[in-house]
Amino acid sequence: MDVRTATEYAARHIPGATLIPIDELAARVQELDPDEDLILVCEHGIRSAAATNYLTQLGYDRCANMRYGMSAWRGPIREGMDP
Repeated sequence: MDVRTATEYAARHIPGATLIPIDELAARVQELDPDEDLILVCEHGIRSAAATNYLTQLGYDRCANMRYGMSAWRGPIREGMDP
């Protein structure tokens, strides 16, 4: 799950990543399945760490922060708004 802005996501993202910007997370948390494994990503790992902590406090115990975020990602990249 990508917690960056729509602009950052459109520039490049991990294929298949769902976009839920961190500032929309509280309003959209019901879209997440608490039984699903979630890996959260942002640009450097700071916003995704905060989002991971927030979700953990809500009882989402199967989520993890992708340390160093997109700045360290060397896997496939997709451009545009399509996941």
